[in-house]
Amino acid sequence: MAYQFYRKTTLGNCLQEALDELFQQKLITPGIVTEVLNQYDRAIGKVLAHNVRTKLSVKGDLNTYRFCDNVWTFMLNDAEFSDSADVDVHVNKVKIVACDAKTSAAQGSAGVGFEPTHTFVYQNSLGRMIMNSVWRLAAFLVLANQVFAIPTQFEVISANRNIDISSHLTKITTKVEFENVGTSSTKEVYLAVESRFLDNLSFLSASSDGLTSEPLEVTEVKEAGKVFYKVMLDSAVAKGNRVKIQVYEVYRGLLSPYPKEIKQSEPQLVITTQNVHFYSPYKSRAQSSVFKLASPKIISYTKLESSHASDKEVEYGPFENVAPYSVSDVSVHSENHSPFLTITDLVRWIEISHWGGNIAVEESIKLQHSGAKLKGSFSRFDYMYMRPQESRPSVKSYKTVLPAGAKNVYYRDEIGNISTSHMLELMDSVELEIEPRYPLFGGWESHYLLGYNLPSFQYLFSRGSQYLLKMRFVDHIFDDMSVDHVEVKIVLPEGASDVKLRVPYGYKRLEDALHFTFLDISGRPVVTMSKDNLVEEHIQDFELTYSFNSIMLLREPLMVITGLMILFFTVIVFVRLDFSISIDNCAEAKMRVSGALEQVFTLESKREALYRKFEDVVANFRKTRDRDALEGAKKGIESELKDVKGGVDLLGKTIKEDSPDVTEKINEMQRLEGVYFGYLSEVATNAIKIVSGSISEEGFKRTEETLNQKKAETRAKITNMLSKL
Repeated sequence: MAYQFYRKTTLGNCLQEALDELFQQKLITPGIVTEVLNQYDRAIGKVLAHNVRTKLSVKGDLNTYRFCDNVWTFMLNDAEFSDSADVDVHVNKVKIVACDAKTSAAQGSAGVGFEPTHTFVYQNSLGRMIMNSVWRLAAFLVLANQVFAIPTQFEVISANRNIDISSHLTKITTKVEFENVGTSSTKEVYLAVESRFLDNLSFLSASSDGLTSEPLEVTEVKEAGKVFYKVMLDSAVAKGNRVKIQVYEVYRGLLSPYPKEIKQSEPQLVITTQNVHFYSPYKSRAQSSVFKLASPKIISYTKLESSHASDKEVEYGPFENVAPYSVSDVSVHSENHSPFLTITDLVRWIEISHWGGNIAVEESIKLQHSGAKLKGSFSRFDYMYMRPQESRPSVKSYKTVLPAGAKNVYYRDEIGNISTSHMLELMDSVELEIEPRYPLFGGWESHYLLGYNLPSFQYLFSRGSQYLLKMRFVDHIFDDMSVDHVEVKIVLPEGASDVKLRVPYGYKRLEDALHFTFLDISGRPVVTMSKDNLVEEHIQDFELTYSFNSIMLLREPLMVITGLMILFFTVIVFVRLDFSISIDNCAEAKMRVSGALEQVFTLESKREALYRKFEDVVANFRKTRDRDALEGAKKGIESELKDVKGGVDLLGKTIKEDSPDVTEKINEMQRLEGVYFGYLSEVATNAIKIVSGSISEEGFKRTEETLNQKKAETRAKITNMLSKL
């Protein structure tokens, strides 16, 4: 690289100022600026080495000097410069920088630079020779930049533009007919966008202008500081043939409120300044433009010979023989009360659950009214009693469209749940009418959360251990939506790997992170992507693929089971072990009584079963009249009841010392049990009598009723006694 200190001369400063002006006008790129300056360094070194014959002598007082990296630096006071023509120049202070010519890219250059307090202006041909060399290069580079070498074999036969500014977005639909005037066939057509509108362009598409209107492939091409869009046609266009396409563009921010502040009762006026021509790298034979307005109230518009305004339209054209890259600005100032809503920040969480077969979606939305700002105070009274025909640029509510399977929808802000929303379930979508807590005027903002759940089978597909998630990048939040910035965070199940993304348009992939929820060990992978400058046309599906082993689903249940087992085992050990130092006789006595009572209750249940068996035997006897069978069954039951009574008596004696009260209650229960069995025996005797005919049927019934009443009373006493044990 050549030395750069000659850039500080008068010649170098002038060159840099010229390059800065060209760069600010976007005629050249930073790369061209650098190349021109490098060429200047080489050219001035070569000219000084080969074309300058004048010798210059310097005399003065040396103040300081330095030698570093083959570069000498001298500081002189009261220096005198003289040449062969006896021209003397006196300078109070001067700095001389001398470099080794052999290390310079410009071989033969003296490599000397002066920084005096005065400026030297060469009156000979040296400056002209250097500038001629540099400007020839600069002119070539600028020309190459302006005339980007795209195929120019097309001409625009006609271009009819429909510029829709009825909302806060600018939607331009252009029907273009091209003719191949070249020598060969081609499938590529190039579209151009003005550099001043590149930041405003949000969406661009092209389609064949026919019955099917199939979308065409559009690729962005950046060359030499310009942006072009290459459109691949369905088939090659031969020489002399024509093709029609339709171009659709959406711009944000081309409409500006004018005035910028209005009162609550005043209408909103907007102004836009745009190119009336179809900006194209091709020559156009005929063009026309029509502005579609939101209101017939037109304040003003740029009047041309071919302009005309009617109702909600302003027409320009037709224009004939329009040169490539033609620019002719027109302005339209009109009334526009459409909602100027802009989403300044949108964070969209998508969490996938393989366990529940669910996809949870939550959106954090920051909303701003970007129209004319409200001047003065807001009157709720005037707003409520405003007549319906008095439309004003405020936003009271808007409609959000959710996927068809959305359920468990919630809508809340920092305060809490907002109950002023209404949901309508349709066949193919769910419409949610959102009404903020207050109407939105120009400059006002709102922030809220919107969430819902989706069944995973509608959006998550699998083949073995491979999974494919296909969902929208953004939802339809409101009509003609405009989004400054969006972040989409996709929370995958723990253990997911080999993540791949495919988005139908450009985006930025941010660094992956981890998200921890219940029972997570290593954390769930979070894939984050972002994009700026979105509109409704960006509501398209993205595809995310990942690998996930289904056996990982067993990890969380096993963790729960293991945790519960450890908990139960700990409780069992803690309860069973006695950690006391001294023996607690009272506690042991209670445990003995408790154990004995459990056995008493068991024996009592057995005794009640024997009673029911005896009653069944008596009832059967009345049918069969087999007295021998009755006597045999009675003896067997009496034997078993005797064993039960003996067991209960033994248990009562065992705990007599520990709890005399319990023993006394057991003895009383035993007595009542004997009385109860006596009544059962009388029932059997009464049955024998009726069978043998020793009593009448009426006498049998009276005796039966009396015995049943006594049995019920005795059984109630026994039950009461058992409850007190």
